[in-house]
Amino acid sequence: MHADPGIDLESTEIRADNSRIVESGRSQFHGNVEVIKGLQAIRAEVITYDKNTGLYDAEGRAHLWSKGAIWSGDSLHFNSLNETARLNDGQYWLNESLGRGKAAVIEHDSANEISILKNVKYTTCPVSNETWKLNASAIRIDHNNERASASNAIIRFRDIPVFYMPYINFPTSQKRKSGFLAPIFGTSNESGFDTQVPYYWNIAPTQDATIAPRFMQDRGVLVDTEYRYLNHDYAGSIDVEYLVRDKIKDKQDRSYIRAEHHHRIFENKGRIDILFSNLSDDQYFQDFGTTIGQSSQSFMDRKAEFVYENASYYVSALTQAYQSVNRSLPAGAKPYQLLPKIEFRKKNLPKVFALQPNFEADFTYFNRDDSLTSIRTTVAPSISYDYSKSFIKVTPKFMISHTEYFNDDPASIYEDESRTVPVITLDATLFAERDFSLMGFNLFQTLEPRIYYVYIPKVNQDNLPVFDTGTMDINPHTMYLPNRFSGGISGFGGDRIGDANRISAGINSRITSKETGRQFLAFNLGQVFHLEKREISLPNQTYSKNTLSSLFGGFDLNPQPDLTIKGSFVWNPKQTNFERKAISLDYAPNSNTLAKIAYRFTRAPHKNLDNIKQTDAVFRLPINSLPDTSIIGLWSYSIEEKKTIEAFGGLEYESCCWGLRVIGQRYLNGNKASGQSEYVTGVFIQVRLRGLGGLGKGRDPLTTRYLPEATSQF
Repeated sequence: MHADPGIDLESTEIRADNSRIVESGRSQFHGNVEVIKGLQAIRAEVITYDKNTGLYDAEGRAHLWSKGAIWSGDSLHFNSLNETARLNDGQYWLNESLGRGKAAVIEHDSANEISILKNVKYTTCPVSNETWKLNASAIRIDHNNERASASNAIIRFRDIPVFYMPYINFPTSQKRKSGFLAPIFGTSNESGFDTQVPYYWNIAPTQDATIAPRFMQDRGVLVDTEYRYLNHDYAGSIDVEYLVRDKIKDKQDRSYIRAEHHHRIFENKGRIDILFSNLSDDQYFQDFGTTIGQSSQSFMDRKAEFVYENASYYVSALTQAYQSVNRSLPAGAKPYQLLPKIEFRKKNLPKVFALQPNFEADFTYFNRDDSLTSIRTTVAPSISYDYSKSFIKVTPKFMISHTEYFNDDPASIYEDESRTVPVITLDATLFAERDFSLMGFNLFQTLEPRIYYVYIPKVNQDNLPVFDTGTMDINPHTMYLPNRFSGGISGFGGDRIGDANRISAGINSRITSKETGRQFLAFNLGQVFHLEKREISLPNQTYSKNTLSSLFGGFDLNPQPDLTIKGSFVWNPKQTNFERKAISLDYAPNSNTLAKIAYRFTRAPHKNLDNIKQTDAVFRLPINSLPDTSIIGLWSYSIEEKKTIEAFGGLEYESCCWGLRVIGQRYLNGNKASGQSEYVTGVFIQVRLRGLGGLGKGRDPLTTRYLPEATSQF
């Protein structure tokens, strides 16, 4: 209710069909009587006003409108001097939410915006379908803070008492508020009976936290907490899980920590990113992870990075280390620490006779306990020429990469070394386009053939150590990079620069609607032609002597806005078979419906290994015969091994006032101490009574962890 800005809030206005006014006694008003004072209003069939005491007595369909609620009853008594009201056997409706109910006595203090309800019933369900309600001895409502507290409360579901609480505090509006989130009850073969009761804490507009004690029958109590903060220039989160004296793990304390911070500095030209993670033991994710992805992690990342970029230069500094989840790994199998890694790039150097000079450099200190350590520094000056027209772009480029190693080797295998390698590339792309019509659609097509040539002479590098370098998989992106090895400065590698004399040829095309701009189809093809055999390799690796690489291709088809079909393949022309192929179908007609089906195949590199053939399905499908009910699930199946890798699914019901999930899960838990993969199975139930839980974002352990593709309805 909004007051007219031209009306004095202290004044009182009375409207009625009939009135009998007594100057110094009791005045009486009959027929559609309304009394309006400030932000409050009373309405009834008959209202008597005593000027001496300031009391209003309303009878016959009496109503009171206040800032936080509407009250209704047979009779109403309102004291205009202290702005208090009392109703007997009344009903109420909260203004900021769906909350409503009945009470034997309702006392409202308008001055302090406090209401006391006795022998009260509360629900957020509609009258026609009152699924649940809360019966309490008393409820105190603070309308300013938009919170209510109930004592001696019993939650009744379909009029059956299901839960007693001596005290409960809950929000009375739809705004983000502190409070308990939907609890989860379940059981699993790993931990027995499993219960989690999350509490959401709305600390400030830019801060919140979720505290979720998790009781596991066979293990104990694990406290899962997440703190998040967000500001104009920075954001971050801290996630801590702690279990005291795990009864299954010889009463060991077990924990998981993950903290990350992102900070923009220097007027958004720079940034700082920090990540820290730690596990108490190498079996933590196997015991407490909820997906196969978590249970398969091998290393926990720890890093801090500084980046600054302006129109003249780019500089970054990174320190990075890892905690090994699998502590049985030998020291030589663990990744190196970067202490630090510094990259520098000079930008927009002045042209010389239309030639564009560039300069890149990096410096990295590699460290690992009881192992070779080294400082590797690389400088890479280059010069290029850009010839650009609306229909073509050609860029020849010449670069020199020089690297120095300063090694400290306890085994006296690697001495200080250096390497200088020239790199010549020529990149040419043609841009063509056309308009055409098909099946009544006005379409626009682009065609972009691309030729990329690279020449790198063979420079022996067998005497160089390997710190951060691996072989890159050739695909439609990497086929246009000069180096087939990763690591170091992007484009020409770290510990190896591969010899090359090759031509990469590819073509991209897109077809879009001229009216809407929606893309109907995109596809690409590409292949590499080797003019000479490759000899530079990593230790214990060799390369195919084939002149032609595999043929790469892919497509993205959108026959209608809610349907996407994607596919890709790698075809080996010599073996005349597929090395890899994948196809997926995504259907999402609305926010409540999602279906995704995918298949992928990867041929094993050796005959003694198994091919990978896997299907995946993710879905949320409404059940038409059951309103507000959906089937949700995820299923990953290995065709080659004929077994399920991961499965999650169940029913989800969400109405205007309550929700229910019944979820089952089963996933393959690898890296167990026994060395054998085992299945983890569990069943979980989650119930939410809308209006009794915290209304913050919070974490949703069921859907967001298992089904990230689907938007949670809870």
